[in-house]
Amino acid sequence: MLGPHGGHREFLVVVRLVDVHTKVIIVNGRVLEGKDGVYWTGTCGFTCSLGKRGYIEFHQRRRELRSVIIRLAAAVAVADGYLEAGEIQVIRQKIEKWVEKAESAYDGLGETQREESYKAIVAHALNDAMADQIDTDALLNRLRHEEDQKLWYEILELCFDVMAADGIADVDELGLLREIGDASEIDARDIEKLRDRKIIDLKNTNTVKTPIEELLGIAPDWDPATIKCHLRKEYRKWNSRLNTVSEGKARQNAQNMLNIIGEAYKDYTSSENS
Repeated sequence: MLGPHGGHREFLVVVRLVDVHTKVIIVNGRVLEGKDGVYWTGTCGFTCSLGKRGYIEFHQRRRELRSVIIRLAAAVAVADGYLEAGEIQVIRQKIEKWVEKAESAYDGLGETQREESYKAIVAHALNDAMADQIDTDALLNRLRHEEDQKLWYEILELCFDVMAADGIADVDELGLLREIGDASEIDARDIEKLRDRKIIDLKNTNTVKTPIEELLGIAPDWDPATIKCHLRKEYRKWNSRLNTVSEGKARQNAQNMLNIIGEAYKDYTSSENS
């Protein structure tokens, strides 16, 4: 049984004997209509343990976790030193979806209270991010105790959306996203797919403000042979995408990625031979 609060709770059961031929309407334990049809009323009290959390506490905890998610998204938004309108819009749209979903579940808050609560979460997160007062390491440590992989996917999806909101992939944004991905323990291939999906939707990959190694996922400790093997895999992957995406921004970005990979391969080959 799930109640509003967890722990050791006291209950009062109300039992009524009613005439089935009389229209007796009972709402929230109160007889609103047909009192003459109630022949007898009795009560019985008992105690019961409802577990660690009730549904109100569950939703309160969810709101706390979402505050952490928004703070991480805000940190990604200002990682390049600027806060763009598009980045704010992405975060606000996420909040609106949460508020809409919360309306169908009782969380102990009224509609206005709930909306104001989420608005305050965004405002505080953006203000702290602009003041460089968000400790991302502490936030990630807080989330490492969460075993829900869906939560981590939601975090990464939102943060990648924020990164792509201004149409530019910045080195500091991608660096922070890499830290979040490492903390999530999600399969690196799944994170790579998500990253690539967002990169292909950028305004133009020629405007990527990121070192080639960061953009292409090249680790600092890789030797030239490992790097060239990785670049060949990346080239095959993006070449395949070039043949499947339609004309327009996505196709141009796929071609730009192929050009970037080709130039990187050439550079590593020439440096290896020199």
